[in-house]
Amino acid sequence: MLIIQSFSPQISSSALTTLSLMFVASVILRFGSDQMIVRKTARFNNDSGKTFAKYINLLVVLVSIATFTIAIIINNLLESKISDLTIFYIFASTCFYSLTQVNSYYLQGKNKISLHLFFLNLGFNVLLSFYLKSTSFLKPNIEYSYENFAATLTITCITLYIFSLINCRLFFPRNISRLRIERTIKINSNYHLFSSIQIILVWLPQLGLYFLGNSGEVAEFTLMHRISLIVGFVLISVTSIYTPIFANNIKNNNKNELEKNAHNLIVMSTTASLFFCVSLVFTIGYFFKLLDYSDYLRYDILIILFFGQIINSATGPSLKLLQMGNEIRTARKIQTGVFLFALIATLPLIITLNSIGAALLCCMIVSVANIMYSIYALKIYNIWPYYIGKYKKK
Repeated sequence: MLIIQSFSPQISSSALTTLSLMFVASVILRFGSDQMIVRKTARFNNDSGKTFAKYINLLVVLVSIATFTIAIIINNLLESKISDLTIFYIFASTCFYSLTQVNSYYLQGKNKISLHLFFLNLGFNVLLSFYLKSTSFLKPNIEYSYENFAATLTITCITLYIFSLINCRLFFPRNISRLRIERTIKINSNYHLFSSIQIILVWLPQLGLYFLGNSGEVAEFTLMHRISLIVGFVLISVTSIYTPIFANNIKNNNKNELEKNAHNLIVMSTTASLFFCVSLVFTIGYFFKLLDYSDYLRYDILIILFFGQIINSATGPSLKLLQMGNEIRTARKIQTGVFLFALIATLPLIITLNSIGAALLCCMIVSVANIMYSIYALKIYNIWPYYIGKYKKK
C-alpha cells in the first residue's frame, strides 16, 4: 500500500512487478546454486558448512553478474527507455536478496525458524517501508521515479543481507559429512524444484497481467491478491496444529483416526475460511475508505480469489499428507502439470479479461492443484474424510 501511495499508478505497477520478479529470480537462483554446490561438495568427506556456504554465495554472485551483463547488452540493443543504472539496481537487489536467502535457510537449518521468516518476509517489508517513508520525510517534494524505487530496493536488500550475515554466523565451521550431503540431495532436489514452481505459480497471474494485459490494473489486483492470502493462512495454521497428529496416525497405520482427523481439519478450516471471507467482504470497504484506497477496491476480483481459497481449505491437508508420505515427487508432477496448464491459460484469459482474467487464473491454479493433491492423497491412504454425518456424536 505504501508503494501505491508513493508512486503514480504506472510506476507503482512497475514497482510491484519488479518485486515479484525479484522474488521469483532469487528463489530460482538460490535453489539452483544450492543444488549445484551440494553435488560438488558431496565428493569430499571433510567439507565444512563454511566452505559449502562460500561456494553457494560465489555462484550466486557470478550468475548475477553474468545475467546483468546480458541484460545491459539487450537493453542497449533494444534502445529501451530503462537506464543501465536502473538495471544495475534491479540485479544488485536480486543478488543481495538471493544471498540473504542463503543465510536465511542456514538459520532455518539451525531451527531458528522465526529468524528465517523474519528475513524473508517481515524484515524486508519493514526495511523497504522505512526507506520509502524516510525518503519522503527528508525530501517532501521529491518526485518518485522507477529509478528511485530501484535504488531504494537495492539499499533495502543490502541492509537485509548485512543483518542476516551477522545473525547467520557462517564463520563458525560446521562439519558436513558426505552421507548427510547425499541425503540433502535426495530430499532437497524434489523439494527445491517444487518450491520454485510454487513461487512462480503464485506470481504468474500478476506478471502476466503486467506484460500481457493492462499494467495499470496490477496495483489493484496485487492488493486484492494479498488480502485473499489472509484466508489462505487459515489452512496453514490449522494444518500446523494437526501435523503431529497426522504423523502419529501414519506411523501407527491408523487409517480410521487419520480419516477422522482429516475430516475435523477440513470442517474447521472450511468454516474458518468462510467466516473470514464473508467478514472481509463486508468490512474491507470501510478500511479502504479510511486509508483512502477506495479506487483500488475490486469486489469482483476479491470474490473470485476467495472462491479459490475456500476450495483450498475444502481439500484439507492433501499436500501435507503427500509430503508426510514421501510422495513429494507425486506432488511435483501434479504441480508441473498445473504449471503447464497455467502457462497455456495465461494468454487468452489475461489478454481478453485483464485483471478479472488474472483473478480467474489464480483461482484455477489454486483449485486444480489442490483438488489433484486431494485425489492422490486419498487414493494413497485409502481414506474418505468428506462424509459429513459419519463423525457426528451420537
